[in-house]
Order: sequence, then C-alpha cells, then structure tokens
Amino acid sequence: MQHWTIYNKQEINPVIAYIERILPKAKRGVNVAVTVNRPPSSTKQKRYYRGVIVAIIAEQNGYKKTEHEIVHKILLDKFCPAKKTQLGDVKSTVLLNTVEMEQYEKDIRDWYEEFTETETGERVIIPLPNETANWEY
Repeated sequence: MQHWTIYNKQEINPVIAYIERILPKAKRGVNVAVTVNRPPSSTKQKRYYRGVIVAIIAEQNGYKKTEHEIVHKILLDKFCPAKKTQLGDVKSTVLLNTVEMEQYEKDIRDWYEEFTETETGERVIIPLPNETANWEY
C-alpha cells in the first residue's frame, strides 16, 4: 500500500504515474482514498473542554473535582465519534481534529442546554470559548 501527502499540483504526478503503472495488473481495480489533513484538536480546545464543559456538567450534577474523569467518560460514550485505529474502533478526544472537536463540544452544549431545561424554561447554558457572561439579577 502506498501513502502520499500532497501539498501542491506538481506532487500529484508521481501518484498518477504509480496508479497508471499498477492499474493494468489490478484485476479488480484499485481503491483510491483522498482525505484532507486537518490539524489535531488544539490545546485551547482541550482546556476549554476540560475546564469549562466537563467542569460545569460535573459541578451541576454533584461530582467532585476528582470525579471529572467520570463525566468525561460519560460524554465520550454519548457524543464522541469512534475512530478506526490499529486497536479497532476507539472513542477519544485525542483523535479528533479541530473541526471534529468543535462539533463534539457543540453537541454536548446543545444537549446539556436541553437536558437542564426546567418547566419554567430556565436552563444551564455552557458558555462558548472566549465568551464572557453578563449576569443580571
């Protein structure tokens, strides 16, 4: 199996040449997969997830600071997409890229807002990254 990372049009020529060379020998054809490389989730995203999302949900539900990992595992099971690895399908925020991590966080925020809504319409809203709250009493 061959793997290339291509950054510009000129770098695609060896890939095309390789496919043209092996295609006549491939009785069942060849599979070609193209993916866009995205950066892994950032340190800021990870700090926001653990320090805001997990912390708020844990504290609102009576978990101690030492039990935040339990909340993280619950959220992983409920919202994190499984990624195929050499060990099989794995759910881990470490494997998410920046776009996937933001979607994971958004899904949790949306769910928790709905989950905490009371009969009077009050709810717990998890703030967005870099968002500051202006509370009125």
